[in-house]
Amino acid sequence: MNIHIEKSAKKFIERQPPKTQTWIMRAIFVLPKGDIVPMANMSGYYRLRVGDYRVVFFIDYTNNTIIIYNAGNRGDIYK
Repeated sequence: MNIHIEKSAKKFIERQPPKTQTWIMRAIFVLPKGDIVPMANMSGYYRLRVGDYRVVFFIDYTNNTIIIYNAGNRGDIYK
């Protein structure tokens, strides 16, 4: 599957320390494996847990693409 990272998620990841950036990106590039749970009230969206960080994504099966919509700290991502 192809992976597309939206601007807001990319900006959050780039602001993190290099070690954290690597940790998050490794988790993204092994999708759809990992600690994944469907998002409540958001049909088709999932969240990936990477320690205290969360990555919200959508799987577009027609284009064979995973779209990373947002990434952030655990408490902030759901607001």
